[in-house]
Amino acid sequence: MAGVVKSYRNLNCARALYMLIASVRRRPPGPEGGTEYMTHIYKVYTAIFLSLALLATGCSAEPAGLARQLNLQTPQVKGVSYSLVSAAPDGFVADLNISVYNPNGMSVGLSGLNCEALVNGVSAADITLREPASLEARQNSLLKLRVAVDGSQLWPVLAGHIARGESSTLSLRGTAYIGYGWLSFPFSFIYDRSVKTDLLNYKKLDGEKALPIQGLAVSGLTSRWGTASPNSLQVIHDVRVVNRGRDTVTLSSPGYTVSGNGIELAEGKVGDGVTSIAPGENSVKVVHTIRTQNIAPWLAGHLNGGELTSLELKFKPGSVLETLKDKQPLDGRSFKAEISTSIANELAQLRNN
Repeated sequence: MAGVVKSYRNLNCARALYMLIASVRRRPPGPEGGTEYMTHIYKVYTAIFLSLALLATGCSAEPAGLARQLNLQTPQVKGVSYSLVSAAPDGFVADLNISVYNPNGMSVGLSGLNCEALVNGVSAADITLREPASLEARQNSLLKLRVAVDGSQLWPVLAGHIARGESSTLSLRGTAYIGYGWLSFPFSFIYDRSVKTDLLNYKKLDGEKALPIQGLAVSGLTSRWGTASPNSLQVIHDVRVVNRGRDTVTLSSPGYTVSGNGIELAEGKVGDGVTSIAPGENSVKVVHTIRTQNIAPWLAGHLNGGELTSLELKFKPGSVLETLKDKQPLDGRSFKAEISTSIANELAQLRNN
């Protein structure tokens, strides 16, 4: 083993000398002071710097220690945008464009990347480099990545996020290959960030919303998580319903189903099956039970549809809405709404200040 290490060190020395000689002997292209000339000079100085660094460390350090001896600092993420490549129930692939600030006094070439993304310790995605990049010294540069998300882990990740009060730790573990071409060395990195969200925020209402039932409106709503299991997740809504009429309205229903983009996401129940809504303001308990096995297929459709989902609520057979004067069967009646998201905006928040 010692012989192998010594050989590697000698190889580093040989590479360094080769780079140094080649960079000095190579004739600069174009006229002096021109763009090609200055670009060549910049590369020559970079090569000389790296050569000298290798001469100083190649005979006395393994590649993992080179980054430490050069005192390289970890680049900082300043912003993230994404575009969807493909999405299916077994996962999705997206391209990330990350604005990265290099705090070091020298440009850093990035020739490769192997990275694993974890949420609360659960492996959720693999990240690779789409094309080699150069992180310019003390500047923002664009890093182009490809992310492959494991659809089978969507529910474990979501369950862990909810169990922690909608707080998660996003972790990136991997190795970046720093350098240019064949002259590169591994640079291990760890990135941890706390992420806090409110997945039920879209349920909150601003002002009064009329229902498609004469005289009834929703004036407020608060939501909370209920029980969770490998196959289901409860969401409990406390709804303030206003009855503008003079008569009590009674809803008798065994429940309803909720579909998103044609995929059945949940079933629900209002109250205990028979709910009386008196004139004025009432508090009505509504419980959704989400089918966790349909989360991944729905998300694939949501992403493929431009992050837009058409929701449809249908009452089950036997549902009736009645007053002392009138009786309205709800069988077959549906209520529709839309939800939209912007994952790019959420990702943009995951940056170093």
